[in-house]
Amino acid sequence: MCRYCKRLKTTKYRKERKSTEEIDIVQILAETEVTLDIGTLLRCSPTYRKQFYNEYIKKLRKARDKKRQGKDVQGFIQSITTQIDSNAPSVVVEIKGYAIPGAQLDSGEAVNLMTEYMMKALGLTHMEETPMSLRMADQTQVKPAGLLKNVSTVVGGLEFSVNYLIVRPRTSEATFSILLGRPWLVQAKCVHDLRTGFITIGPKSDRVQIQVSSNSSNKRPTTEEELEKKNKGESKRRKSTSKVCPEH
Repeated sequence: MCRYCKRLKTTKYRKERKSTEEIDIVQILAETEVTLDIGTLLRCSPTYRKQFYNEYIKKLRKARDKKRQGKDVQGFIQSITTQIDSNAPSVVVEIKGYAIPGAQLDSGEAVNLMTEYMMKALGLTHMEETPMSLRMADQTQVKPAGLLKNVSTVVGGLEFSVNYLIVRPRTSEATFSILLGRPWLVQAKCVHDLRTGFITIGPKSDRVQIQVSSNSSNKRPTTEEELEKKNKGESKRRKSTSKVCPEH
């Protein structure tokens, strides 16, 4: 055989052998078990790293944030202020037989508010703790003193069961005693006619019109001190007029 033919034959044999070796490598890789730990795998593979983050970190963080929001009930209430809004309409409300003038109506507030002073003056004691936080108008965060549930509140002769957040005013300026926000306005189906200055509340079968007043009038919006004195006086009167049951 000539030298040229031998060279061709040798070259062909090497190609066949190389092809056989490639097939063997694929089989070996297929049969090899991977023993990498998760840390090494995440460092070596950006794809697995992203998948791991989305599955075990991002989802858990969202679930934890959602659970925290649920625990806080209504979360943060924005821009709360305890100062009197001279442009806000106000009504007289009745709680435990006491007429309280200057109860402020505010559709911009997401809760109903009552000052701690007024709560004590009315003799309300069934306050509960609440995890809710209030964000004041100056962006400071304040925790309410508590929550009063199902307080019988009469407005315009109609009785409503109202939940109040109890707040402690931090200013020496005049503050409202009670603020009825969106929850009560929705509950009462309140419609305010700005032209006439009347509000209409109550169910369709028993709608009531009430004239609202402005806090900018010369009348004092709250009578907390008088209410507390009246409460103490009535308490003393009851004690003095109470009779001892005779023994038989």
